[in-house]
Amino acid sequence: MAHPVTLLECIQCMQYILQLQPPSVERRCVLDAVTWLPSPLAAALRKEVGVWVGRLQYDASTKVPDAWLAHIA
Repeated sequence: MAHPVTLLECIQCMQYILQLQPPSVERRCVLDAVTWLPSPLAAALRKEVGVWVGRLQYDASTKVPDAWLAHIA
């Protein structure tokens, strides 16, 4: 399977991974994983993630990374 290279592919990939993770697994590392993306794509992805990340069921111990909070209105 090729690495996701478009915004839609990245969103679908992250949604799939986050849905698969059991609640006890730290999801912060999944969100942090996009730091390797080119800046414009990473910024666009953070904006899109802000739309649905708040609806995910997080553990009390799981937090959205600080780097993401500025991008989530």
